[in-house]
Amino acid sequence: TALHYAAEKDETCVEILLEYGANPNLRKNGSLPWEVARDPQLCQRLSRLCSAPGTLQALSRYAVRRSLGLRFLPQAVQQLPLPACLKEYLLLLT
Repeated sequence: TALHYAAEKDETCVEILLEYGANPNLRKNGSLPWEVARDPQLCQRLSRLCSAPGTLQALSRYAVRRSLGLRFLPQAVQQLPLPACLKEYLLLLT
């Protein structure tokens, strides 16, 4: 996944992906993906970065974006009765 790839390259990328709603679950069907399992350092980095929960702000944005659906997200956000700054936040513009 993009999260696994980013963890191999740059911790800042991982933090950004997590902030914007990347799925931090390392296990798939009970076992680690082969990309993670083959690299102990990668496994350790991802475990450390993904062990802390996201901020309430980031989790809220993720929940709203997910509930609106990504297909028509820009149109749906524009119809919400929210201030422009919150709409920009939901659309990842700020």
